[in-house]
Amino acid sequence: MAAALSGCEKASMSDADRAFDTAFSAAMNRGLPIDLVALETGPWSLVCAVGEERPAGMMPGEKARLGEGAFDEFIDGAFLAPGDPGGGALAFRYPDGVEVRPLSHLTINMGSPINRCVARREAVLVNRPDTGWRFRDYPVGD
Repeated sequence: MAAALSGCEKASMSDADRAFDTAFSAAMNRGLPIDLVALETGPWSLVCAVGEERPAGMMPGEKARLGEGAFDEFIDGAFLAPGDPGGGALAFRYPDGVEVRPLSHLTINMGSPINRCVARREAVLVNRPDTGWRFRDYPVGD
């Protein structure tokens, strides 16, 4: 299940989102490359690292998966409900729509090297001292 909206108009993480975020945060803490294919199982074909934007804005022509409430939400530091810090999300394109996974420990700023969409085969994140987390095959300035 995807993010559900609470009464305060902020998204809260579902159990599946929390499980993904816990695994993602643990991988970040190790500082090693993060293979998103290993973290988000299923037949997705594209992933977008979203910050200071709506997943719908980065994925024009796509639709949310059934039950996904965060596809049209603005992803920033105030995106998640109280108790869920963060300012970024990963949006995965599945055959039946987009699944959004909020991230509690990775803030994504528009224009940063990670703020882009990549195909499944390119979905490995690396931490670089000069730029922070980014997709492995995308250098700064491309």
